[in-house]
Amino acid sequence: RHISLATPGGAEERTGWFHTGFATYLSWKTEGEVTGRSLEQTRKKMLGFYARHFDPDNAMLFINLESREQWEQAVRKDYKAIYAQAVVGFLHLSQQSNDDVGLTLLKIMNFPEPFDTAFERSFGLSPGRFQQDIEEKLYPEVEKLREALTAGL
Repeated sequence: RHISLATPGGAEERTGWFHTGFATYLSWKTEGEVTGRSLEQTRKKMLGFYARHFDPDNAMLFINLESREQWEQAVRKDYKAIYAQAVVGFLHLSQQSNDDVGLTLLKIMNFPEPFDTAFERSFGLSPGRFQQDIEEKLYPEVEKLREALTAGL
């Protein structure tokens, strides 16, 4: 069955970071499965890789990376950091949603509601709460990885 990335109500216009993070996560997850890595090992490898390019101190708010225009403007400014932020963000979501990323994405895309509403219904937290959650839980972990990478160079 073909799954469209377009959503009723135009939510596809407000998912720039989400689609990028989702696609990248799935490619890493698939590569991990093919090579025999556990999901936990794959997540650690992803986080270590993207921590090189993502500085939480310079992170944009995810709400400012939702529209196609905002996303493209941020990518033009610093594509490595923005892609890394999207992947780190989705990685955090996947850990919070028991890795049910495929179904979660389908849920979001099938709601005829704005992305914010569909996001909250799918993940159980608002985009604003997600931002706060990731800043409190994941960004410190990224900072530690960045420090370790810097010390190791």
